[in-house]
Formats: sequence, C-alpha cells, structure tokens
Amino acid sequence: MADNTIRQLCVEFRKKRVLSAKAAETVAENANIHEKLQKSKLEKYLDVKSKIAREDIHSWKWKKYSHCLSTPNKR
Repeated sequence: MADNTIRQLCVEFRKKRVLSAKAAETVAENANIHEKLQKSKLEKYLDVKSKIAREDIHSWKWKKYSHCLSTPNKR
C-alpha cells in the first residue's frame, strides 16, 4: 500500500517537473521573441534618427553655403 502511494507521488512529481520544464521553455521562448522585437524596434529607431541627422546636416550645409550660389564670382 505504501509502495503504491510512493509510486503515485513519484509519477505526479515527474508530471509536475515536466510541466514546469515546459513552462520554463515557453517563458524563455517568449523572452527571446520579445528581445528580438525590441532589437528590431531599436534598429528602426536608430535608422530613422540617423536619417534625420543626415538631413539636418545637409540642410545646415545648404543654408551655410547657399549665399555662394546667389552671388557672382569676384575675380
């Protein structure tokens, strides 16, 4: 009788251990998916930020040197 109870407890313990291992794997997978998504968002943000910075630099140079285009060359 006691052996049967111990066996049942061992079986239940194994089931719970397997379930907790599966749950841990699921959590790890979800964390990896979330990390990839966050990296993707960061890369997009940095890409847009660098494009804006390049446009700002270009417009600044254009403003700085645009007077050269409107005045005739003096020699």
